[in-house]
Order: sequence, then structure tokens, then C-alpha cells
Amino acid sequence: MFWLLTHALRNSLLLGLIVAGLSTVIGVFLGLAAGYAGGWLDKVLSFFMDALLCIPSLPILILMAALFGRQLALPIIGLIPVLFNWPYPARQCGPLR
Repeated sequence: MFWLLTHALRNSLLLGLIVAGLSTVIGVFLGLAAGYAGGWLDKVLSFFMDALLCIPSLPILILMAALFGRQLALPIIGLIPVLFNWPYPARQCGPLR
């Protein structure tokens, strides 16, 4: 029982670190690009950031788990939080011109 718990903990920590790292890298890159370029690129990226910040990711994860069940792999589960969490660091890095 202990080894099952440690294996699950390892998967959760690995998934969390990968999602946080990828979200931060993507968000910082896009935020700095939008802040540096300005103009229409800043407006388009700000629109996508606002749209993604409005959508809650937990119901989407629950819906995917209900639809696909056991067929979902760990990288696919991690892809959804990456897609929905990159606007947070992008919003913080955007005004750094």
C-alpha cells in the first residue's frame, strides 16, 4: 500500500512540475512578445489571455475524464492545465517593456 501511494505521489509531483514549468515558459515568452511588439499582437494575445482566464479548467478535466475514462494518458491530462494556465505569467510579464 505504501509503494502504491509513493508511486501516485511521484506521478502527481512530476505532472505538477512539468505543467508549472511549461505554463511559465510559454506564458513568459508570449507575455514578453506581446509587451515588446505592442500594437495588434498585444491586442490579440490579450484577447486570448482574457478568454482563457474566463474558462475554468477543472470542469473540462472532469468532462474529459468522464468521456474518455481509462484511455486518458498522463501527458494528455497535463496538456489541459498547460493550455489554461499560461495566461497567468503572460499577464505578469506583458507590461515589462
